[in-house]
Amino acid sequence: MVMAKCSKIKKPLEILEKSDFQKIHQTSMKILEEIGVKMDDPRALKLFKEHGCEVDEVKRVVKIKEEFVKEHLKKAPKVFTIYSRGSEKMEVGSGAFYMLSPSDNVYLLDMETGKRRTGTLEDCKNMARLVDALEFYHICCTPSLPQEIEPHLRGLYAAAETLRNTEKHYLPEPVGPKEAHYILKMAEAIAGGEAELRRKPITSTVICPTSPLQFPENSLITLWEFAQRKLPLDISSAPLTGVGSPVTMAGSLALSNAENLSGLTLIQLISGGSPVLYGGSCLPFDMIAANLLHGAIEFGIFALAEAQLARFYGVPSYGAGGGTNAKLCDAQDGYEKMATTLLSYLAGNDVAVECSLDNHSLFAPEDLVLQNEISGLVVRFGNYF
Repeated sequence: MVMAKCSKIKKPLEILEKSDFQKIHQTSMKILEEIGVKMDDPRALKLFKEHGCEVDEVKRVVKIKEEFVKEHLKKAPKVFTIYSRGSEKMEVGSGAFYMLSPSDNVYLLDMETGKRRTGTLEDCKNMARLVDALEFYHICCTPSLPQEIEPHLRGLYAAAETLRNTEKHYLPEPVGPKEAHYILKMAEAIAGGEAELRRKPITSTVICPTSPLQFPENSLITLWEFAQRKLPLDISSAPLTGVGSPVTMAGSLALSNAENLSGLTLIQLISGGSPVLYGGSCLPFDMIAANLLHGAIEFGIFALAEAQLARFYGVPSYGAGGGTNAKLCDAQDGYEKMATTLLSYLAGNDVAVECSLDNHSLFAPEDLVLQNEISGLVVRFGNYF
């Protein structure tokens, strides 16, 4: 395992004025109080109801008051620690900057043929080893979902293969209750038991609500599994602008913020003091081609605003960067990834996640090496500010 020590920028680039914060916050609170959030898990509904929130059990909608959100956000730690498998301590929220590798790709750009093909278990192993050897990746996600494995077992096989081939902190994104349960059992076996995993968390996860304003059952079950063990969780709303959220940036931020705050509140309800990250990944959407725009400069501009909101609420931030629409490791890949990585870093994020080729769907070994170089340049640049 090779891992560079990187620092956050000391003076983040900020685009929101104080009045902007207030408008976004007030709109988010209005959404939570008057419209509410759908939560497809009876345990979540019961927990909110027991704490005095208005719950429609038929529609599975929870309405949350502003003071209730503020009260529970105070329980979230401003700084927490994660660990690599080699027991290297990594403090989140104290001034360090960490980069995640791309996750859960279905396709791989073959180095030998130069053609796109479906990913395999062997690819998962090789990509995990490559991430382990690249110093500007600090956290390893599940690189590839092996398509030769039965769908309901792909995530577990990929998790096992990733854990075998990296010493870095592992961030999976389980898609169902069994997958979450058994991934945690693997982590406990490596750490030396549930108590030791809680003391030195070598794994964490990210939960993405389904916009607009819904947490599906599978996401909530995973959230519950991690929260009850006090393992780090990131709530990262990723609405498609103009599709799952308003077409304006301000409107998308207000909706995304409401989703994030409701998820963070639920985590603190389950287990007060649990380590959390405020995530953001509002995605521009091409209405003509009906496609995502990970490489658009607006993707990076959203990252600036989302990191500011995280600081406004006093929670460490997780932002997207390294996005591209390119389908090859070409000039487009380079300039889009440089622009979005730089903006995510200048935003002052504690953690940033890279998005792979072709709108986060296509893994390429060369692209990992390119992004590693870009991350190194960006961090070096930031050290002068």
